[in-house]
Amino acid sequence: MDSLTHVLVGAAIGQLCSKKPLNHRAALIGAFACTVPDFDVFLHSSTNPLFSELIHRSFSHSLIFIPFGALIISLLALLCFKSLRPAWRTVGLVSFLALASHGLLDACTAYGTQLLWPFSHLRVSWDIISIVDPVFTGILLIAVIWSWYTRKAKPACIGIILALCYLGFCVWQHQRAEQQLNQLIVKRHQIATGLRVLPQFGNIYKWDSLYIANNQIYSDIINTPLFGASSAVNGFVMPEVTRATLPTFIINTPELFSAYVTFDWFAQGYVAVVKENPYTIVDMRYLRKQKTISLWGVEFINDPAPHINKVASVDLGVKRG
Repeated sequence: MDSLTHVLVGAAIGQLCSKKPLNHRAALIGAFACTVPDFDVFLHSSTNPLFSELIHRSFSHSLIFIPFGALIISLLALLCFKSLRPAWRTVGLVSFLALASHGLLDACTAYGTQLLWPFSHLRVSWDIISIVDPVFTGILLIAVIWSWYTRKAKPACIGIILALCYLGFCVWQHQRAEQQLNQLIVKRHQIATGLRVLPQFGNIYKWDSLYIANNQIYSDIINTPLFGASSAVNGFVMPEVTRATLPTFIINTPELFSAYVTFDWFAQGYVAVVKENPYTIVDMRYLRKQKTISLWGVEFINDPAPHINKVASVDLGVKRG
């Protein structure tokens, strides 16, 4: 989720867990704890262009990081503010719950979160809510402001309950979109793998669907209106990239092949080729502008020296319908 939403979730948890005298300080501790995992965006590598894709939402978002991160945050808060020491249990509880909420909430999006790091590098993606959702954020914003001014936990409690109910509604919408996608595949008489429906930006009534059939990636739009039946809008097809279809120069160059493996892992297998020279692949999960432009991709360069270039806003060269 976006940073503002994480701040609000953490603040609401702090307000819910604290009594009146500690309300504001607990909200600030929760807000800080809930943003700590995203500090990994400040880590960089001068030699690996895909380092940020490898490191973001990895160790700092894992379940095993929660108790250790909460302990560090709690100790810092207690060392810096002596007045908090009598309420050390509340400080620890707020830090733990706020930190725990971060990775779980990110897993609700399509980006992928390594909840099981270091035991597994699986990118958990439940695809039920957009990275930015104004309704979800708005509920929490009202609750946090209300609780801040009244110094009461009840508004925060109401806000968290409503936010959880909204996530439940997102799950229902996601299931509707999945059912519609399955019907579309049956209608096309295809045997498909890798079925996904991803909410469009800030929207749980329109979904980008993806699946793979006959070495092609199919991208369609699924509508799930609040009132009315679900429907599908035909999209387009892109050639799937696999290790078997890679150009020889990538397979035979360790640096380039390693970059492809990283990109394929990050994109969760939804990788399409859009250009042969330079050989350019894109992540099919994130599309914009009539859903025919990929947010990012990678160019593989073999001359004069093997290297890759990260590129943004890559035109797929297709039309929907």
